[in-house]
Amino acid sequence: MSSAAEDARGMWNPALGAVLLWKFAASYGEHAEHEKDVPFLLMFLVLPVALHQETAETAKSTNRPSGLRKFAGKFTSSSASRRDELVSLHSRCARMRSLTMESIGVATRAEMLCVDFATGDVSANGWKQEKAVPESLRPMLRAVDRLGCWCSDLDVADISETLKVAF
Repeated sequence: MSSAAEDARGMWNPALGAVLLWKFAASYGEHAEHEKDVPFLLMFLVLPVALHQETAETAKSTNRPSGLRKFAGKFTSSSASRRDELVSLHSRCARMRSLTMESIGVATRAEMLCVDFATGDVSANGWKQEKAVPESLRPMLRAVDRLGCWCSDLDVADISETLKVAF
């Protein structure tokens, strides 16, 4: 494995995942009109978007008011290689499932997230350490902040259809 690949794998850790999941849930709850809690299934989208450079960059560069459909449209209206990035999101979700679960565990133990097992919903707690996150990770936080905002406007079926992922 190349050094760059090893460095990237080293970043994929549950503590980083916990911060990204918390930011997603906090943004979702802040922008949702009705239900402030995140459907558990949506948590599996966060890390595959944030930890993939092209999708994270695209999320970060898409204006918040534009929405999830505009974000997805940037892949589908572009070249075939860009379409592949969106199509591969589903397989990235599957590959990162265990990392997402570990990250949810870290986040709940750190009281960043609360999982309601009766309803299958996740909510963000008032974690105060966001300012301590290194500057190098802030672009990922911006990407998941936007993703949380966009997802708060749609139901799980619409998100699944728009992003071509099956839960």
